[in-house]
Amino acid sequence: MTDLRERFEHDLADLRLPPGFESTVVEQGRRLRTRRRLVRTAGGLTTLGVAAAAAVVVLGGSQGEARDPGFADDPPPSVSIEETSPRPSGWWDMPARRMLAELKAALPAGVSVTEATLLAEGVDGPIKAIGSLSGVLSADTGPGTFQVLLYPPDPTEPLPDPVTTTDADGNEHTTVTVAGPSVAQRIKCRAYMTTCQPLLDDSGRVVGRISTDTDQGTTYYDVSLAGPDGGALYLYVADSSGEKPGYEAPSASEPPLTPEELVALARNAAWTEYEPTR
Repeated sequence: MTDLRERFEHDLADLRLPPGFESTVVEQGRRLRTRRRLVRTAGGLTTLGVAAAAAVVVLGGSQGEARDPGFADDPPPSVSIEETSPRPSGWWDMPARRMLAELKAALPAGVSVTEATLLAEGVDGPIKAIGSLSGVLSADTGPGTFQVLLYPPDPTEPLPDPVTTTDADGNEHTTVTVAGPSVAQRIKCRAYMTTCQPLLDDSGRVVGRISTDTDQGTTYYDVSLAGPDGGALYLYVADSSGEKPGYEAPSASEPPLTPEELVALARNAAWTEYEPTR
Protein backbone atom coordinates (compact mmCIF):
# COMPACT_ATOMS: atom_id res chain seq x y z
CA MET A 1 0.00 0.00 0.00
CA THR A 2 2.89 2.37 0.76
CA ASP A 3 4.37 1.92 -2.71
CA LEU A 4 0.93 2.38 -4.28
CA ARG A 5 0.35 5.65 -2.45
CA GLU A 6 3.80 6.87 -3.41
CA ARG A 7 3.03 5.99 -7.02
CA PHE A 8 -0.10 8.12 -6.77
CA GLU A 9 1.98 11.05 -5.54
CA HIS A 10 4.45 10.55 -8.37
CA ASP A 11 1.67 10.47 -10.94
CA LEU A 12 0.39 13.82 -9.65
CA ALA A 13 3.84 15.37 -9.61
CA ASP A 14 3.51 16.86 -13.08
CA LEU A 15 0.01 18.28 -12.69
CA ARG A 16 -0.11 21.93 -13.75
CA LEU A 17 -3.29 24.00 -13.94
CA PRO A 18 -3.74 27.30 -15.82
CA PRO A 19 -3.68 30.50 -13.72
CA GLY A 20 -7.00 31.36 -12.10
CA PHE A 21 -8.43 27.91 -12.74
CA GLU A 22 -8.88 27.18 -9.03
CA SER A 23 -12.12 29.15 -8.77
CA THR A 24 -13.73 27.81 -11.96
CA VAL A 25 -16.26 25.00 -12.35
CA VAL A 26 -15.58 22.87 -15.44
CA GLU A 27 -17.61 20.38 -17.41
CA GLN A 28 -17.94 16.81 -16.23
CA GLY A 29 -15.17 14.54 -17.48
CA ARG A 30 -12.82 17.35 -18.60
CA ARG A 31 -9.22 16.24 -18.32
CA LEU A 32 -6.93 18.83 -16.78
CA ARG A 33 -3.68 17.28 -17.94
CA THR A 34 -1.79 16.89 -21.17
CA ARG A 35 -0.61 13.49 -20.02
CA ARG A 36 -2.61 10.51 -18.86
CA ARG A 37 -1.14 10.06 -15.39
CA LEU A 38 -4.27 11.46 -13.71
CA VAL A 39 -6.24 8.44 -14.92
CA ARG A 40 -4.31 6.23 -12.50
CA THR A 41 -5.14 8.52 -9.56
CA ALA A 42 -8.83 9.15 -10.24
CA GLY A 43 -10.03 6.47 -7.84
CA GLY A 44 -8.11 7.98 -4.95
CA LEU A 45 -9.38 11.47 -5.59
CA THR A 46 -13.03 10.44 -5.65
CA THR A 47 -12.77 9.28 -2.04
CA LEU A 48 -13.30 12.92 -1.09
CA GLY A 49 -16.99 12.06 -1.18
CA VAL A 50 -18.23 14.93 -3.35
CA ALA A 51 -21.59 14.31 -5.00
CA ALA A 52 -22.43 15.13 -8.64
CA ALA A 53 -19.92 15.80 -11.39
CA ALA A 54 -16.73 17.00 -9.73
CA ALA A 55 -13.74 18.94 -10.99
CA VAL A 56 -10.80 18.32 -8.67
CA VAL A 57 -8.31 21.18 -8.57
CA VAL A 58 -4.93 20.30 -7.08
CA LEU A 59 -2.66 23.02 -5.70
CA GLY A 60 1.00 22.50 -4.90
CA GLY A 61 1.87 22.05 -1.27
CA SER A 62 0.26 20.37 1.70
CA GLN A 63 -1.06 22.16 4.75
CA GLY A 64 0.83 19.96 7.18
CA GLU A 65 3.90 20.73 9.26
CA ALA A 66 7.07 21.13 7.18
CA ARG A 67 9.72 18.45 7.62
CA ASP A 68 13.34 18.28 6.55
CA PRO A 69 13.60 16.83 3.02
CA GLY A 70 15.57 13.66 2.38
CA PHE A 71 14.87 9.99 1.91
CA ALA A 72 11.37 8.85 2.77
CA ASP A 73 9.76 5.42 2.82
CA ASP A 74 6.56 6.64 4.46
CA PRO A 75 3.60 7.62 2.28
CA PRO A 76 2.79 11.31 1.83
CA PRO A 77 -0.01 12.66 4.04
CA SER A 78 -3.50 12.34 2.62
CA VAL A 79 -5.03 15.48 1.15
CA SER A 80 -7.78 17.32 2.96
CA ILE A 81 -10.36 19.93 2.02
CA GLU A 82 -9.43 23.16 3.71
CA GLU A 83 -9.00 26.81 2.54
CA THR A 84 -6.30 29.03 0.44
CA SER A 85 -5.32 32.52 -0.60
CA PRO A 86 -4.61 33.65 -4.17
CA ARG A 87 -1.42 32.23 -5.60
CA PRO A 88 1.54 34.66 -5.73
CA SER A 89 3.24 35.55 -9.00
CA GLY A 90 6.91 34.90 -9.63
CA TRP A 91 9.44 33.12 -11.85
CA TRP A 92 7.13 30.08 -11.91
CA ASP A 93 4.83 32.11 -14.21
CA MET A 94 7.26 31.97 -17.12
CA PRO A 95 5.34 31.59 -20.41
CA ALA A 96 5.89 28.31 -22.23
CA ARG A 97 7.33 30.13 -25.26
CA ARG A 98 10.01 31.72 -23.06
CA MET A 99 10.63 28.33 -21.42
CA LEU A 100 11.18 26.81 -24.86
CA ALA A 101 13.77 29.45 -25.72
CA GLU A 102 15.58 28.87 -22.43
CA LEU A 103 15.50 25.11 -22.95
CA LYS A 104 16.96 25.32 -26.45
CA ALA A 105 19.76 27.55 -25.19
CA ALA A 106 20.61 25.23 -22.28
CA LEU A 107 20.52 21.81 -23.98
CA PRO A 108 23.87 20.07 -24.44
CA ALA A 109 25.38 19.61 -27.91
CA GLY A 110 23.67 16.91 -29.93
CA VAL A 111 20.27 17.30 -28.24
CA SER A 112 17.49 19.35 -29.82
CA VAL A 113 13.77 20.02 -29.43
CA THR A 114 11.68 18.41 -32.18
CA GLU A 115 8.23 18.95 -30.65
CA ALA A 116 6.94 21.34 -28.00
CA THR A 117 3.51 22.00 -26.48
CA LEU A 118 2.93 25.70 -25.85
CA LEU A 119 -0.76 25.46 -24.95
CA ALA A 120 -2.65 24.25 -21.88
CA GLU A 121 -6.24 23.14 -21.37
CA GLY A 122 -8.43 26.06 -20.30
CA VAL A 123 -12.08 26.24 -19.31
CA ASP A 124 -13.15 27.45 -22.76
CA GLY A 125 -10.45 25.71 -24.77
CA PRO A 126 -6.67 25.90 -25.21
CA ILE A 127 -4.79 28.80 -23.63
CA LYS A 128 -1.13 29.84 -23.59
CA ALA A 129 0.72 27.61 -21.14
CA ILE A 130 2.37 29.19 -18.12
CA GLY A 131 5.11 27.42 -16.14
CA SER A 132 4.66 24.23 -18.16
CA LEU A 133 6.47 22.88 -21.22
CA SER A 134 6.47 19.40 -22.70
CA GLY A 135 7.42 17.76 -25.97
CA VAL A 136 10.05 15.57 -27.58
CA LEU A 137 13.83 15.84 -27.57
CA SER A 138 16.00 14.27 -30.25
CA ALA A 139 19.45 12.84 -29.47
CA ASP A 140 21.87 10.30 -30.93
CA THR A 141 20.08 7.62 -28.90
CA GLY A 142 16.72 8.46 -30.49
CA PRO A 143 13.68 10.65 -29.66
CA GLY A 144 12.25 10.83 -26.15
CA THR A 145 9.67 12.91 -24.34
CA PHE A 146 10.52 15.71 -21.91
CA GLN A 147 8.69 17.95 -19.48
CA VAL A 148 9.60 21.05 -17.49
CA LEU A 149 7.26 22.31 -14.74
CA LEU A 150 7.65 25.37 -12.53
CA TYR A 151 5.72 25.27 -9.26
CA PRO A 152 4.64 28.25 -7.12
CA PRO A 153 5.24 28.26 -3.35
CA ASP A 154 3.16 26.03 -1.08
CA PRO A 155 -0.21 27.48 -0.02
CA THR A 156 0.03 29.13 3.37
CA GLU A 157 -3.67 29.49 4.14
CA PRO A 158 -6.67 27.10 4.19
CA LEU A 159 -8.27 25.90 0.96
CA PRO A 160 -11.77 26.98 -0.10
CA ASP A 161 -14.83 24.83 0.56
CA PRO A 162 -16.31 22.83 -2.36
CA VAL A 163 -18.40 24.95 -4.74
CA THR A 164 -21.45 23.43 -6.47
CA THR A 165 -23.31 25.04 -9.35
CA THR A 166 -26.16 23.90 -11.61
CA ASP A 167 -26.03 24.34 -15.38
CA ALA A 168 -28.93 25.11 -17.74
CA ASP A 169 -29.71 21.41 -18.10
CA GLY A 170 -30.02 20.93 -14.34
CA ASN A 171 -26.70 19.10 -13.98
CA GLU A 172 -24.69 19.82 -10.86
CA HIS A 173 -20.97 20.57 -11.10
CA THR A 174 -18.70 20.69 -8.06
CA THR A 175 -15.21 22.13 -7.84
CA VAL A 176 -13.03 20.83 -5.02
CA THR A 177 -9.63 22.33 -4.28
CA VAL A 178 -7.21 19.99 -2.51
CA ALA A 179 -3.57 20.33 -1.51
CA GLY A 180 -0.99 18.40 -3.52
CA PRO A 181 2.53 17.49 -2.40
CA SER A 182 4.52 20.25 -0.73
CA VAL A 183 7.95 21.28 -2.02
CA ALA A 184 9.55 19.31 0.82
CA GLN A 185 7.61 16.20 -0.20
CA ARG A 186 8.35 16.61 -3.91
CA ILE A 187 12.11 16.54 -3.41
CA LYS A 188 12.17 13.40 -1.25
CA CYS A 189 13.36 10.06 -2.55
CA ARG A 190 10.63 7.41 -2.55
CA ALA A 191 10.67 3.64 -2.13
CA TYR A 192 9.23 2.92 -5.59
CA MET A 193 12.11 4.65 -7.43
CA THR A 194 14.72 2.40 -9.03
CA THR A 195 17.52 4.75 -8.00
CA CYS A 196 17.44 8.08 -6.21
CA GLN A 197 20.10 10.48 -5.01
CA PRO A 198 19.55 13.67 -3.02
CA LEU A 199 20.81 16.96 -4.46
CA LEU A 200 22.63 19.24 -2.04
CA ASP A 201 23.33 22.96 -1.95
CA ASP A 202 26.70 24.47 -1.05
CA SER A 203 25.96 24.10 2.66
CA GLY A 204 25.14 20.40 2.36
CA ARG A 205 21.38 20.86 2.76
CA VAL A 206 19.09 18.62 0.69
CA VAL A 207 17.37 20.79 -1.93
CA GLY A 208 16.27 18.19 -4.44
CA ARG A 209 16.65 14.70 -5.83
CA ILE A 210 17.49 12.93 -9.10
CA SER A 211 15.75 9.62 -9.66
CA THR A 212 15.44 6.91 -12.30
CA ASP A 213 12.60 4.48 -12.82
CA THR A 214 11.16 1.99 -15.29
CA ASP A 215 7.55 1.49 -16.28
CA GLN A 216 6.43 -1.41 -18.47
CA GLY A 217 9.63 -1.49 -20.50
CA THR A 218 10.36 2.23 -20.66
CA THR A 219 12.91 4.19 -18.67
CA TYR A 220 12.77 7.73 -17.38
CA TYR A 221 14.76 10.15 -15.27
CA ASP A 222 13.32 13.02 -13.29
CA VAL A 223 14.57 15.84 -11.10
CA SER A 224 12.69 17.73 -8.40
CA LEU A 225 14.46 20.81 -7.11
CA ALA A 226 13.54 23.50 -4.61
CA GLY A 227 13.91 26.96 -6.10
CA PRO A 228 14.13 30.48 -4.69
CA ASP A 229 11.16 32.26 -3.10
CA GLY A 230 9.54 28.98 -2.10
CA GLY A 231 8.97 27.68 -5.65
CA ALA A 232 10.11 24.39 -7.14
CA LEU A 233 11.10 22.82 -10.46
CA TYR A 234 10.36 19.41 -11.99
CA LEU A 235 12.15 18.09 -15.08
CA TYR A 236 11.61 14.75 -16.78
CA VAL A 237 12.99 12.80 -19.75
CA ALA A 238 12.13 9.32 -21.03
CA ASP A 239 13.26 6.87 -23.71
CA SER A 240 9.78 6.91 -25.25
CA SER A 241 8.15 9.68 -27.26
CA GLY A 242 4.72 8.54 -26.04
CA GLU A 243 2.60 10.53 -23.61
CA LYS A 244 3.77 8.51 -20.61
CA PRO A 245 6.08 5.59 -19.92
CA GLY A 246 4.51 2.20 -20.47
CA TYR A 247 1.81 3.34 -22.89
CA GLU A 248 4.07 3.19 -25.93
CA ALA A 249 7.24 1.20 -26.60
CA PRO A 250 10.64 2.91 -26.28
CA SER A 251 11.57 5.07 -29.25
CA ALA A 252 15.20 5.40 -28.13
CA SER A 253 17.89 3.25 -26.56
CA GLU A 254 17.91 5.58 -23.53
CA PRO A 255 16.46 8.97 -22.52
CA PRO A 256 17.81 11.95 -24.50
CA LEU A 257 19.59 13.39 -21.43
CA THR A 258 21.69 11.58 -18.84
CA PRO A 259 20.79 12.04 -15.16
CA GLU A 260 23.80 14.35 -14.81
CA GLU A 261 22.71 16.45 -17.79
CA LEU A 262 19.18 16.65 -16.44
CA VAL A 263 20.45 17.90 -13.08
CA ALA A 264 22.59 20.53 -14.82
CA LEU A 265 19.56 21.62 -16.84
CA ALA A 266 17.39 21.89 -13.72
CA ARG A 267 20.03 24.01 -12.01
CA ASN A 268 20.31 26.43 -14.90
CA ALA A 269 19.65 29.89 -13.45
CA ALA A 270 17.52 30.89 -16.45
CA TRP A 271 14.46 29.05 -15.03
CA THR A 272 14.31 31.23 -11.92
CA GLU A 273 15.45 34.59 -13.34
CA TYR A 274 12.17 35.34 -15.10
CA GLU A 275 10.27 38.34 -13.73
CA PRO A 276 6.56 38.50 -14.63
CA THR A 277 5.10 41.78 -15.84
CA ARG A 278 3.28 43.49 -12.98
